[in-house]
Amino acid sequence: ILLTQNFRMLKRPFLRDSFIYILAVACAFNLFFSKHIFINHAIGFVLQYFVYIFVVV
Repeated sequence: ILLTQNFRMLKRPFLRDSFIYILAVACAFNLFFSKHIFINHAIGFVLQYFVYIFVVV
C-alpha cells in the first residue's frame, strides 16, 4: 500500500496502540531484568490485555 498509493494514518489509534505496546515492552524488560515472575505480574499482563480490548471495542 505504501508504495502504490497514498494512505492516511489515524492519529488516535496509532498513539493508543503505541502506548500499549511500549507499556507491555517496559513490563517485559522489567521482568527480564528482575529474573523473577510472580502471580501479580502475570495478572498485570492479563489485565493490560483486557483493558486494551475494552478500550478498542
